[in-house]
Amino acid sequence: MTGIIFDMDGVLLDSMPFWYTVNSLYLEQKGKVAKPNLNEVIFTMSMGEGALYMKNEYELEESAEEIIDAINQMGEHFYREEVQLKPGVLEFLQKNRDLPMVIATSTDKQLAVSALKRLGVLSYFKEVLSCSDFPHGKSRPEIFYAAVQILGTEIGNTWVIEDSLYASQTAKKLDLKCVGFMMKLQKKMKNR
Repeated sequence: MTGIIFDMDGVLLDSMPFWYTVNSLYLEQKGKVAKPNLNEVIFTMSMGEGALYMKNEYELEESAEEIIDAINQMGEHFYREEVQLKPGVLEFLQKNRDLPMVIATSTDKQLAVSALKRLGVLSYFKEVLSCSDFPHGKSRPEIFYAAVQILGTEIGNTWVIEDSLYASQTAKKLDLKCVGFMMKLQKKMKNR
């Protein structure tokens, strides 16, 4: 292993409880009731794709961009003040500090950088890439290819640490090595 590409939410940061509620809360503010499978559908999409899905599925007046802005505003306080590292993350980063590392996240880059800086771990990463800068998020390999270019490593020796099955499958299309895991909330959602 010569480099690591990390997902952020659910891997480095204990932020998934926020993401499991924010879309439903947003819809509630608009007088809509979220369908039980909303998260299962949305979590396979980029933020832009998810916002467009919500706009169409729930017949929202707001544009996809306005939906994204509203959800990011809901997340600002959480990322700037509340979110914490997952247990063991700091120790892992310290142990592997000599390896080049990049983050590829679905979260807005400013929110991600704000949280990582506050938690004292931003300096471990060469770059933070956000899916909002890639038209297809993690459903196509462009973000992972960009991360490998930043790392300056060979694809076959670069690892992706990811908690999303679809993103892991996308990374594997580039022949990246993947470490995947599921957290309790994901298992609970999957078993519904």
